[in-house]
Amino acid sequence: MIGGCSASACGSKDVEVYDPATDSWSAGPSYPESTSWLACGGIDATVVCAGGTNDSGASASTFALDGGTWSPRADLPTDDWGAASSVANGQLLVSGGVINGSSVVTNQGWAFDPASGSWTALPNSNNSFYRLGGACGFYKIGGSVSQSSPAHAEAEVLPGYDSCAEGAADVPWLSESPVEVDLAPGASSTVTVTMDSATLTQPGEYDATLLATADTPYPAVAVPVAFTVKPPPTWAKIQGTVSGKPCTGNAAPIAGATVEIDSWAASYTLTTDKDGRYALWLDRRNNPLTLIAAKDGWAPQTRTVRVTVGTPLTSDFTLKPAKACG
Repeated sequence: MIGGCSASACGSKDVEVYDPATDSWSAGPSYPESTSWLACGGIDATVVCAGGTNDSGASASTFALDGGTWSPRADLPTDDWGAASSVANGQLLVSGGVINGSSVVTNQGWAFDPASGSWTALPNSNNSFYRLGGACGFYKIGGSVSQSSPAHAEAEVLPGYDSCAEGAADVPWLSESPVEVDLAPGASSTVTVTMDSATLTQPGEYDATLLATADTPYPAVAVPVAFTVKPPPTWAKIQGTVSGKPCTGNAAPIAGATVEIDSWAASYTLTTDKDGRYALWLDRRNNPLTLIAAKDGWAPQTRTVRVTVGTPLTSDFTLKPAKACG
């Protein structure tokens, strides 16, 4: 959550971060400008924000939060606030809003590509609204034409922007050759796509999207890619669920618990998912394995196990409260 308005004024540098694993909020790095009604999205573990306004005027600035630092990026073509925004095809999409430091509500739109560091124009939408919702698709929902006008129920979509993954960064197991071509009108080119499991540490099903973007008004073409990686013949799988049994009530899965798996060869640290589950493939020659399950507020547990090829080993934990029940 970045910037915003109070009961008396609009514009703030406050950044608040919610962590679903711990169900907690914490303060993030302050935004470089005092702002509200800006357009933001997450692209490849980076937060990108653009535009916004405060009581002194609107902004065209773009900033990216990579790690703990905000860094400037190319400005929007114009100041804009109250626009619909979304992330699709690895780009931050912005459409509508109030532009040009005035009360002009626009139907213009732009897309920011982090790879090139530049903005390109989107096709104009059907409606000139601000304070509306946006979603990957690219969908625009609701909005209004002025502060004194009623909200609208219109919904529209700009097709082709439906790759909704968090980012469009290169995945390590997928490569293309060539990565860029120049085509005359009506011409074509063949691109060789290679998948390599040597960059992966675990077997399983891997999915990605290959995007073919062009310096044209046409939307990107998204091609889904699926990669099945089988385990080596000496590998075995260990899996399980970490639960907590409170002093009263039933046991329940613990999300965000730590499971450490130690062997004579290496150590592995896992974090349970929202259902309390963990899993790891490893060479059975790592036997025997020492497992430690821990979570703040719960007493840790330790055990020794051995895995075999062919049948996954399930090792569940039920933790007890760290403090003795009264």
